[in-house]
Amino acid sequence: GTISKANLAVAMSNQNKTYDGTTAAALATGAITATGVTVGGVAETATVNKASGTYNSKNVNAATTVTATLVATDFAAGTADLSNYNLPTTVSTVVGGGTISKANLAVAMSNQNKTYDGTTAAALAAGAITATGVTVGGVAETATVNKASGTYNSKNVNAATTVTATLVATDFAAGTADLSNYNLPTTVSTVVGGGTISKANLAVAMSNQNKT
Repeated sequence: GTISKANLAVAMSNQNKTYDGTTAAALATGAITATGVTVGGVAETATVNKASGTYNSKNVNAATTVTATLVATDFAAGTADLSNYNLPTTVSTVVGGGTISKANLAVAMSNQNKTYDGTTAAALAAGAITATGVTVGGVAETATVNKASGTYNSKNVNAATTVTATLVATDFAAGTADLSNYNLPTTVSTVVGGGTISKANLAVAMSNQNKT
């Protein structure tokens, strides 16, 4: 009389990460479970030690599953004697169980200066604001920010220290970064001391003079 091996059922819990530009999935301990036959109302189990898997897409809007390739050495006996089981070679989350959250897009404004004109208005040149995302393969993803104006914290020479600009989605244009993978910031400021106002020249004039 012979007994054929039973199949060991494996399942992966839902996985999520913040966008990093790759399909890599880091799996925590216990992310994959292995269950065998039920004996006396108790299921036999094994431990699966697998640290990594792969998303079906690197992008936020397209990622739906994570898959891991399994080998025999990934399994460790729990209450199940592994010699009684066929060990599976792959495991996936259910569709919708592998999600990627948006990363934050970092923005920065270069130092700004103008000559005193009595207002807090700041005219921003092209490229004054930069937007940088995650680094993939040693290269940072970037986007373009098209914003022509900002506001000084003071109109006065001695008090002006920063310039701030309010940003909306339409101010951003994709560069190497796919903007759907990012949370877009709503404000950007210079560092303190990066928004300065230079003194204007005071024009003087004298009216015509006459004496007897």
